[in-house]
Amino acid sequence: MLEKPKIFETPNFAHQTARSQSGFPPQTSQKRPDPDQTPSRVLENSNCLNSMVHEPKMFEKFAIFCLEKDVNNAHYINDKFYDLSNQKGLDIKVEYADICPVPDKAAYHEEHLLDAFAQSIQNYYDKKVLPQVRESGGAIKHSQFIFLVIMPDHTNHQDFYSFLKNKINCDSPVISQFVANRTIQRDNDRIFLNIIRQMNAKFGGDLWRMQFGEEISDQTMLVGIDVCHKGKQSTIGFCATYDPYMCKYYAQASPQPVKGQEIISTSVLSDYFQRAFASYKEFNGKMPKHIFIYRDGVGDSMRQLVIEQELKQLHNIISVEYGLTEAEDFSAPKLEPPEITLIIVNKRVR
Repeated sequence: MLEKPKIFETPNFAHQTARSQSGFPPQTSQKRPDPDQTPSRVLENSNCLNSMVHEPKMFEKFAIFCLEKDVNNAHYINDKFYDLSNQKGLDIKVEYADICPVPDKAAYHEEHLLDAFAQSIQNYYDKKVLPQVRESGGAIKHSQFIFLVIMPDHTNHQDFYSFLKNKINCDSPVISQFVANRTIQRDNDRIFLNIIRQMNAKFGGDLWRMQFGEEISDQTMLVGIDVCHKGKQSTIGFCATYDPYMCKYYAQASPQPVKGQEIISTSVLSDYFQRAFASYKEFNGKMPKHIFIYRDGVGDSMRQLVIEQELKQLHNIISVEYGLTEAEDFSAPKLEPPEITLIIVNKRVR
């Protein structure tokens, strides 16, 4: 039987959790230990998980988009993030954000409102983000920027979110976070804390870390694959871990060519795994030794087909990525092929 994973305390655990117990953070001048070098104790109380940040990031390249009438709330939430990070010992470095106001008159019509926000976001991206990325020669990446969008009152938040989220992902590919204006007005520290932790996680900063039993190598990749058939198209969802703690993920999604199609094509699966392996190798400098695959969305009648087709595809991909094919350069070192564990997930809903 596999040993239950352990969740570790953060290097700054006492500071992050003391406030909820005593009301005041401890006074300390010590520098926060490096989370990658300092061994942590096993966490005894999981109730502390909602206030922990194991790997703090910098909110340095940060912009907030809002209506002109909501500018004060933009400044307030920016200041609140800074104060909470200090009070809670999160050590997230929150810089002053660029506030990008959208004219209030745009709110008179839903379509004009969406266009005005989209134009403001695109203008900032073209003038501030893109030049820095290009001029840095690769030192500055899109993933170092975050756009926080304050959704106005009296608008359809679902439509507003869907339109602008897709717009940012396609035309201004940076990290984004959406917050309703009325959420800021509630002035709830717990909500603000959840938002700043969520943003830190989007930057790639682990909120907590786990260690697994000896049966699971620290060179393990955990993969999740599903095909969802809701809506007009069937959609593939794919994610794969690329760090020893299984907290960082490469993720991808794409539509199936035919509605209702369950088996994923060779070209799509190859692309997903090639990118996942590239992310793993870039982060670790080596390839995984064990791959766990959780394959969801498969009925009993399709199980054997998944094993015969998708698992065979994976073995072919591994042969290429690990230099095991005859066509590979003979001078290149051949890697030991990884162990593969395929787990078919079936849900029983009653």
